[in-house]
Amino acid sequence: MFCRIQNIYTFISSLLILISILLNFSFNIFFDLFLIICFILSVSSMLFCKNNKLQIILNILNIFFNSVNSIVILLFTYFNKELNSSLLICLLLFSILFLLLSNKSIKKNIKIIKSSNRIR
Repeated sequence: MFCRIQNIYTFISSLLILISILLNFSFNIFFDLFLIICFILSVSSMLFCKNNKLQIILNILNIFFNSVNSIVILLFTYFNKELNSSLLICLLLFSILFLLLSNKSIKKNIKIIKSSNRIR
C-alpha cells in the first residue's frame, strides 16, 4: 500500500482528517460532510498510487475542500464567539501541508520516471 513516500504523506493527511472528523462530529453536519469528502479523497488518492496524474488531481481537490472547510469554520467561529475550533483548524492546515508535500513528491517521481525513460 505504501509504495512511495507520497502515500505516507497522504496517509498522514487522511489520519489528520479522520481525527478532525472525530473531534468535529457534533459540530455541524455541513462541516462533517466536507470532512468526509476530504477523507474519501485522501484514501482514494492512496489507492491510486500507480496513476500519478490522478493522484495529483485528487490531492488538489482535497486541498480545495480542506481550504473551503477551514475558511467556513473560521467564519463560523468568528460570528459564533463561544465556539473554539483552533485545534480543528490546525489539523486541517497540517493536512493541507502534507497534501502539498505529497504533490511535490509525486511531481519529483514523475520527473525521475521521465528522465529514466529518456535514458532508454
